[in-house]
Amino acid sequence: MHYPNIIGIILLIIGITGAVIYIRPYYPKIRSRMILGSIAFLFLAPVASEKVMFLIKHDAANESSFIYQQLEGRDCHIDQNEENVSRAECKFTYYNYGKASEITLKPVFVLNKLGLEFEPTTLHVSPHSKGNASVLFYEPKWTESDLQTYEEMKLEVLKVK
Repeated sequence: MHYPNIIGIILLIIGITGAVIYIRPYYPKIRSRMILGSIAFLFLAPVASEKVMFLIKHDAANESSFIYQQLEGRDCHIDQNEENVSRAECKFTYYNYGKASEITLKPVFVLNKLGLEFEPTTLHVSPHSKGNASVLFYEPKWTESDLQTYEEMKLEVLKVK
C-alpha cells in the first residue's frame, strides 16, 4: 500500500469521527450513515478512477496509454524446452487506455545473475481494454541445461503501435 493511501484512510477516519461527534446530538443516525457512505466510497473510488483514466487517455497511442501490473515482479517463470532454448513465461494484467493495438514487450531482470537476454515479443490487444495476458519470451543463446527459476523480472514497453 502506498503512503498517500494510508494517510488518506487515516484522514477519512478522523473526519468521520469528528463529524459523528459534532453532528450526533442533532442527527442520531449519523454514525451508521457515515459508515455506509465510507464503505460505498471505498468500493466506488477504484472503479471511478479506472473509468476516468479510460476517458482521459481515450485518444492516446503512445507508451503512456498502456499499463501492466505484475505482483512484485515474480510472475515470470524461466525454464527450457526440449531444444535447450530458454524461455520466460510472464503473466500480468494490462490496461490499454488508448488506441494501441500492438505492444512490444521485453523482460528485464532486476538482478541478472544468469546473464540471460530475452528477445522482445509483440502482444496484440484491443483498444480501450483491460485483460490478463500470458506472454512467452525466448532466449536462444543460453546453452546450459536444467534451467528452472523464478528470478525477479520487470517488463519494459519498447513500442506501442
